Amino acid sequence: MVCKELKTTNFERLKPKMTTGMCILWRGNFLISEVIRQWTEYSHVSLIVRFNRYPLLKDKVFLIEAYEHGLEFNDLEERLEEEPGRVDLFVPYDLDKWKALTIFKNAFLFLAHNTGYDYAGLFKSAFTHPDRDPTRFFCSEFVDYIWITNGLKRKVNNTLAAWPGDIPKWWDGQLYTIKEDG
Repeated sequence: MVCKELKTTNFERLKPKMTTGMCILWRGNFLISEVIRQWTEYSHVSLIVRFNRYPLLKDKVFLIEAYEHGLEFNDLEERLEEEPGRVDLFVPYDLDKWKALTIFKNAFLFLAHNTGYDYAGLFKSAFTHPDRDPTRFFCSEFVDYIWITNGLKRKVNNTLAAWPGDIPKWWDGQLYTIKEDG
């Protein structure tokens, strides 16, 4: 079973190192994921948030993700169990504890105000990279925007919203495999 393999391999080894501001890159095997991957290597991106100050939540890794109804708050381990395909962790090099703190605060402000989903940007993505829209997001646009507005430095300087596969190309950082295809 995937869940048992997951708990004894890369996920358990990487989990203690996961901090707010890092992201999860998904290469899903569902039909919609396969369609998205015609344009980009990954099909979805999630922002990691951690509650290290609270003992009951210290061992949990949570995600803020853009879906069709807007931003959602999810548990990473539950998502890993339900999502087939490859999953990678991306760690931006210039993420520090101060940037992580502002990312945490700002990500939850967006979540609380539920800005909606960027359907226009997603549609435009079928043809070209859309401009970033700070009023509503698709998944990688949210992570990209949160990083930019909280002081992380992008390698690629433009006003375009990143596709999921652009994250490791447009940002300096390290990529780690959490779960292999399967």
